Amino acid sequence: MDLIIMKERRINNNLVLLLFFFMLFSWSACRETSKSIDRMVFVKDAEINEDNFRQLDHGFIIKFSHVLEDSEKPNVLVPIYRGTMGNVRLSQLMNKLKRRESVLGTIVIETGKGKVKEGILDCVNFYKKNLLKNTDIKTPSVIGLEDNTGMFIWYDYDYEGIPGTIMIGAAYDHNCEEGKFNCKYRNIEDIEVNENAIGFTISIGIGEKSSWRVMKEKGEK
Repeated sequence: MDLIIMKERRINNNLVLLLFFFMLFSWSACRETSKSIDRMVFVKDAEINEDNFRQLDHGFIIKFSHVLEDSEKPNVLVPIYRGTMGNVRLSQLMNKLKRRESVLGTIVIETGKGKVKEGILDCVNFYKKNLLKNTDIKTPSVIGLEDNTGMFIWYDYDYEGIPGTIMIGAAYDHNCEEGKFNCKYRNIEDIEVNENAIGFTISIGIGEKSSWRVMKEKGEK
C-alpha cells in the first residue's frame, strides 16, 4: 500500500512540475512578444494619409506592414498582406475613420483582372508564415458560396495562444456548376473565382472562433 501511495505522489509531483514548466514557457513567450513589440517603431499620426490608409465605401485599403491590435490585452501584431509602409496601431487608424467600422473586418486587396485566384493563393501562403503557421492552409475550415454572389473561405488559427479567424471573400465563377467540382470545394487550390473582378477582401478576427470550429470542438458536424 505504501508503495502505491509513493508512486501516486511521484506521479502527482511530476504533473505539477510539468504544469509549472508549461506556465513558465507560456509566460516567457508572452514576455518575449511584448519585448519585441516594445522595440518596434510605429508611424506618427501625421504620417497616416491616403497613400497608406484609405476608407472606401465598403472596406479599407491598408498599406502598412503591421497593425498592432491594441484595443485589448494581450496586444496582437497583425501582419498585412502586401503591406510595406511601416507599423501602425489600430487605435491610430480608428481615430482616422470617417465613420465607425471594423478596420480589420474588410481589407480590400486589388489584384487586377485575371489575377484574383493567384492573389488569393499568394495571400494564404503569406499568412502561413505568421497567423496560419499552425494551420493546414490546403483545407480551410470551410469554402462556401453565399447568396449566389460571393465565395467565402474561412480559416481558423491559434496565434501566440489566441484563437482567431481569417475570411477571404471573392466573386465566384458562375459557370462552376458545369465544372469538375460543381461549386463545392475542399482544397484551396481548387477554387474557381471570377477573374473579371479586380481583387478580393480579407477579414481578420482576433480572439474569436468560426462557428465551424466551435461545432467541431463540440463534436458536432
